[in-house]
Amino acid sequence: MRIDDGETPGDSIEKVLAATTFAGFARDPLGKYVSGQGWLYFSSSSGELFGILCWGRVSATDLDKLKAGMDAGLSPALPPHLTLVDARRLESLDAASFTALGGYIEARRTALSRAVRRLAVVHPGGLLGSVAEGFYRIVSPPYPVEVFRDLAPALAWLGISETSAAAVRDAEAIQAAIVGLSPFVRDLQALMEASPADLPLSSAARALGLSTRTFQRRLSEAGIQFKAELAAARVRLAKKRLEDPTMTITALAFALGFSSPQHFSNCFRRMTGRSPSRWRAELRRG
Repeated sequence: MRIDDGETPGDSIEKVLAATTFAGFARDPLGKYVSGQGWLYFSSSSGELFGILCWGRVSATDLDKLKAGMDAGLSPALPPHLTLVDARRLESLDAASFTALGGYIEARRTALSRAVRRLAVVHPGGLLGSVAEGFYRIVSPPYPVEVFRDLAPALAWLGISETSAAAVRDAEAIQAAIVGLSPFVRDLQALMEASPADLPLSSAARALGLSTRTFQRRLSEAGIQFKAELAAARVRLAKKRLEDPTMTITALAFALGFSSPQHFSNCFRRMTGRSPSRWRAELRRG
């Protein structure tokens, strides 16, 4: 699923999901989505899967609007479904939001126990990820919950159909359009995270099916630099891999393609404000 450069999101996104109003979603949520500040809520056309994508900063006010949409998935007229919460791009969720979410689960526990078969949560790692994991242990939802760091194992655990998988891909494309991330940048970031250690510019261009000249033009149009984008991808991966206590800082530096541990530490500190070792220590304190 791709959005070609120059096309508007509404014209080019594969029509798996259709935008609707809150009222329209409440009447018939299947194959539809609603969105707000920092979130998107959708249902596959079969009703097998309901999903939430979150990004940026979601306040308690934003969450109140999301909860209004979530109520549509609790309708007794719908069969029990699987649920996905993809919060990989979430930057912050204030304490009031966690309190409000816990209150929602308690207030609708009976309806949730009937409507939701199982829930997969994909979190962004770091302190926010640790808080998210702890939250679901504390509130004890009335259905099985598993927490993941990546989307693929979450979808595998849910065991969704290809129809629902297509709805997830469509929701991701819609999210990218909402936040202004072009398909070219999205594909480039995915490529860099898949091959962080050895990815010359020419190889990246070939992998994306572009000539080097066209690739460089796309970089310029997107306002990004190849080396800076690659460094950012390496740091995103480093945040995940620092959760593994068996991985040394030196081994991680070379695995990600840095020329030295010092180069890795400098780059990581510049982008996060912390050294890799301090980041890992904060993860452990969680």
